[in-house]
Amino acid sequence: MLELATLKKNVLNEQKLKSDFFTNMRSAVPLARGGDVKLKVGAKTEWYFMKEGLPSYLSKLKINTPFFDRCSDELKGNILREFHTNNARGSILVRTYRDRIRYVASDQYAKFDDVTVVDAFGEVDMPLEIKEFKHTPEFMVLRATTPDPIEIKGLRPFYPGIQIMNSEVGKSSLRLQYILWEQVCTNGMIVEKEMESFSMRHYGKPSVEKMVEAMGAMNKNFTGFVDASAKKLKAFSTVGGKILFERLKSDPRIPRSVVSVLHEFTTKAIIDAGEAGVGALDVMSKFTNEVQKFNWSERTYLESIAGGLLWKGA
Repeated sequence: MLELATLKKNVLNEQKLKSDFFTNMRSAVPLARGGDVKLKVGAKTEWYFMKEGLPSYLSKLKINTPFFDRCSDELKGNILREFHTNNARGSILVRTYRDRIRYVASDQYAKFDDVTVVDAFGEVDMPLEIKEFKHTPEFMVLRATTPDPIEIKGLRPFYPGIQIMNSEVGKSSLRLQYILWEQVCTNGMIVEKEMESFSMRHYGKPSVEKMVEAMGAMNKNFTGFVDASAKKLKAFSTVGGKILFERLKSDPRIPRSVVSVLHEFTTKAIIDAGEAGVGALDVMSKFTNEVQKFNWSERTYLESIAGGLLWKGA
């Protein structure tokens, strides 16, 4: 299990590979060479883009990324020159990782860097163990739960905890949420805003104080969340899996590929053991296992929807 001290050390080491600088759009000249796009800043410095960084720059020039990707190298160069001449405005914040550009933001971008978020998490005194930690130059998610699960007779153990999600390159706002964690294939059921959550966009003046206050509020109300979760889990045990499946099926935000897997799972379970043989928590487990194939931002969004449907329906 990853210790907080080790986690903080890893994040701090990664932070040393990152840097930022401001520049005027007019003085940053895009170049298309050999299938790659570079950004020339100053007389000699040329920066390659990371895959995720290029769309952020193209958006500043009002260039449609899917269209741009389909163009030839020569046409890409022509498009960049024309759109740069017509649409380059104001100052930008360029975020780099090693020797590449990972994100181009407006000068109003508010930085909530991962190292700051992890430091704030280290200040709370909730008795939590880190269950999962994913960290890339683009995205971070941390899931931590109590060491002891909620024990309900006849149910699998669920661990109450919190999730922290952040993206330094605009893929996600800074988000704090309560979760119920099931120790099966790293599944986690996210509880919607009914209990407690916090979200802050990376825009305007950064307010670390608000983030710290939000973590303090979650800390203060954590016991209430655990008590409410125990009551809800008892209620979940009486909700049929077919009921939750129908709710998920009817929600247009759930991908049809996921609905198809859930339909096959629910139908087989009912054939094998009748409607009483599959509960809502069984369907939820299948759902959270299935959505792990999506990227983290999509996955947590979908888990939040499903967790909300289950939470509100019991």
